[in-house]
Amino acid sequence: MAHTVAEHGKRISRIVFIGLLLDILSFTIILPLLPRSLEAYKEREGADASTLLGTLLAHIAHLRAYVQAHSPSSRFLQQGARADLVLLGGLLGSLYSLLQCVIAPVIGRAADRFGRRRTLMYCMAGNIVWTVIWVFAGSFESFLLARVIAGLSEGNVQLSNTIIADVTDPTTRSHGMALVGIAFAVGFTLGPSIGAFFARMPIESKSTRNVFAFAPFAAAAVFSLALLLAESLYLFAKLPETMHFRRSLADSNVTADSGTEDTEIAQPLAEPIHAVDAQTTTENNRTLR
Repeated sequence: MAHTVAEHGKRISRIVFIGLLLDILSFTIILPLLPRSLEAYKEREGADASTLLGTLLAHIAHLRAYVQAHSPSSRFLQQGARADLVLLGGLLGSLYSLLQCVIAPVIGRAADRFGRRRTLMYCMAGNIVWTVIWVFAGSFESFLLARVIAGLSEGNVQLSNTIIADVTDPTTRSHGMALVGIAFAVGFTLGPSIGAFFARMPIESKSTRNVFAFAPFAAAAVFSLALLLAESLYLFAKLPETMHFRRSLADSNVTADSGTEDTEIAQPLAEPIHAVDAQTTTENNRTLR
């Protein structure tokens, strides 16, 4: 029984690995596309201070000028407006990480209260929502909203670690956690490469009848959405709830140990019974004689 539970834990670890790999691939596709996406939004909206993008670029330009006054030899700062876009992209990345830091305790408490599987499916729903918004992001404001929802929904890595910790024991946990590292390595290797492939395509369609013309690199957004949909369906069909997996493992071990002890006790008791039966048969034979 214990062997069966251990095999079940390995199977769940493989399911988590596949789901996490798909998630990291969809997450990293946008990384090489972010600077050119910001350039596309700037071309659409210009540097008008009445827009959110124009306001942010104006503040960043003032900050760059202040730093450049103290570091005039910086080649990066000498790029001017292009450096502003790069800095804005860095701020968006920092915002994403900051939101993950804020939401992590909430996701952890939800996983303990509602279960790991249900919480993970909620996170997947949030990931799908932000990718759909990315597909139709016709303005920088909508793109920023998509990134905010992405940061608040990305709990897959945290929950994957929790699920693997649920279904493994100290002797197999290192193997399970290694799967998370492998998923990161493969995802961060292939994901940006896929994004670079989409970067070679036109930023947006020239056809006004194409609904995806509203989003820069909409083809990459659709591909990322397809990965997330495949991951959600796979996890929904294959991943069981693991919050009480440890209790099941403990119960199976107790049952196995109890069965072993009962067998060991029954064998010594059986021998005197057979001895008494043999002695009684011998005495009866002597009486009959």
